[in-house]
Amino acid sequence: MIKIFYDKTVHKELTNLSESPRKEDKVMYAEIVRTIELLKHFGNNLEEPYSKTFNDYKYEGCVLKELRIVTIVQYRIFYFIYKGKAGILLYLSTSVKND
Repeated sequence: MIKIFYDKTVHKELTNLSESPRKEDKVMYAEIVRTIELLKHFGNNLEEPYSKTFNDYKYEGCVLKELRIVTIVQYRIFYFIYKGKAGILLYLSTSVKND
């Protein structure tokens, strides 16, 4: 199991969702947390549809990856696994889901 660290921007966005009075935000927050729990458990072995690897982007042997969370909004959280022990969540992006 890996430990997760959050960039302050990601932390702020997740806090806003968790504290929102809107039911839709609570549902989205719960799905994001569920997906992050999968990342904690599976680490680098987490695969699509939950995670996508960007092979062209590396830093000190770490590959940039993307968590994909689809609710009424699509969330993407860019991250990397450092030395197989720590997941660093870098940036959270949102877009409207197209059916």
